[in-house]
Amino acid sequence: MQQSGNIKRQPLATRAAKKGAFRGGPVVSLPADLERIVACQKAWREKLAACGVAHRAYWNDYSMGKVSTEAYESFQNSYRECRRAQQRLREATRRALKRGTRQDLKAISEWEKTWRKAARVSCYWCGKRLSGRMCHADHVIPLSANGAHAVENLVVICPECNLGKCAKLPEKWRRQLRRRAQKHR
Repeated sequence: MQQSGNIKRQPLATRAAKKGAFRGGPVVSLPADLERIVACQKAWREKLAACGVAHRAYWNDYSMGKVSTEAYESFQNSYRECRRAQQRLREATRRALKRGTRQDLKAISEWEKTWRKAARVSCYWCGKRLSGRMCHADHVIPLSANGAHAVENLVVICPECNLGKCAKLPEKWRRQLRRRAQKHR
């Protein structure tokens, strides 16, 4: 499991190249525009780092009364835009990871329609029974840990488990669930 922790911290190009190798499968082909994506991400990271430093400095000046409220609000608006850009960067990275895997979107769509229409569905992790409309789909091995975006890696789970699991690997999430169950006894 230590290996998966190292993979998560590697750049997108390296993670995408190791996608198939993570689970012993063949290495998949990379998106054609991967170099462009990586260059764009690097530029955005540099801009966002500079934005964070500037925000802290501006906040210090504002709290000491060196900057007017109007000027600070103007700066806050630009900082919010910077944060939105950071969110877009994360979403673009996730989309790039999905593109880098072999996937059968038709099979995924059919799988989702099947359990969405069901009257009752059991959560894969906790066993809780909910209506299909209330459940979420989740990657057992997260995309960020080189999991595939395929039906074999997708499960139906309750919203609480989905929000709690985030991008944890299955072993870590099971340990957390066991601790939670022992705590409530």
